[in-house]
Amino acid sequence: MTYFSASNQISGNKLALVSIIWPFIVAIFSVGCTMFLISQHFITSDYLFLLVAGVAYTFGISLNNFFTSLFYARQNYAVPNILMSAINVIVIILVPFFAKGFMGLNREQFLYIYFLQFILQGLGLAILYLTLYSPVSKLQLPTLQEYKMLFRFAVIALFANIAYYLINRVDYLFVEAWCSAKSLGNYVQVSKMGQLFLIIPSIIASAVYPQAAKGENANMVKYIVRMITLFVPLYIIIIIASYLFSSPVFLWLFGKTFDEMYVPFLVLLPGILFLSMHIIIAAFFGAKNKPAYNVISTSAGLVIVLIGDVVLIKRMGITGAALVSSLGYTTAFIVSLLLFMQQATIGWKDIFTSETFKLKTYTSLIANRSPNSK
Repeated sequence: MTYFSASNQISGNKLALVSIIWPFIVAIFSVGCTMFLISQHFITSDYLFLLVAGVAYTFGISLNNFFTSLFYARQNYAVPNILMSAINVIVIILVPFFAKGFMGLNREQFLYIYFLQFILQGLGLAILYLTLYSPVSKLQLPTLQEYKMLFRFAVIALFANIAYYLINRVDYLFVEAWCSAKSLGNYVQVSKMGQLFLIIPSIIASAVYPQAAKGENANMVKYIVRMITLFVPLYIIIIIASYLFSSPVFLWLFGKTFDEMYVPFLVLLPGILFLSMHIIIAAFFGAKNKPAYNVISTSAGLVIVLIGDVVLIKRMGITGAALVSSLGYTTAFIVSLLLFMQQATIGWKDIFTSETFKLKTYTSLIANRSPNSK
């Protein structure tokens, strides 16, 4: 949605209508899957709740994803995030009221409200987008050729997303099989802590995507190069701070049973650095209609993770799992960087320039100004 809207290859009015229709198809599919599981006795209780939760979540999340993308394509980041945050805050505020009983409703019934919030968010985003950018009277369906373009891109992007999901999660299966339950719990928390450091790169990537899709190539390449070089000193500081303080912090946050987190977390951090840079380059590839590059780079990292998990986890436990993940993330970044340099027609000298090591380069970047501006 972001790519075709930002690049103006498909009208926003057409994409908006697709963004309304597709969630209904997804919701119907969700109902069908749930009914099948009930008929096969995989689900033996809470039929109504699972039906409601399944439909509410799939329908709402689909609306959220599509219309957030369309907002971002128009460089409007405030409206979707303010709306979704506001609804989340209201739901959080309601939690203690329902825990004590509220208007005759109990804690179990609160779960319905939790899942229905996704529909509320999605419908709110859809109404706001249609109001601001695409009046209902102007909505229309894409042509057959536009559908082919849309789904061809989406299918390739799907494989890239599957590879990315696996490179982040497949190690859980090996740790669960070959390590203790305590070690698995520690490793899951290590992974979650590492994921926190990907929030800012993901936000940056969401801004890179629509800008690059609009064709702003030269400036965007410079921006990405500067962000990549900025992450290196930033993460060195994070690694040093983690070396000094993370052990007592983990014990304070999670308790004494999480005493195995310290070493795996330190081992994983370099990989998180490379994964952060990979995420930003991946956004650029998507915006340049090169989602296949993301499949290639992430799959290369996934192969390293699969082989390494088999070889090292039995011998080194969760430290081995963290080491393998770090190596996998590094591989994905190296491959994506080489493809990025080829796509952007730049060399190593364009990445490591005299500006790379000047503080002014990064302060101006954060202030959204050219380093040479006065």
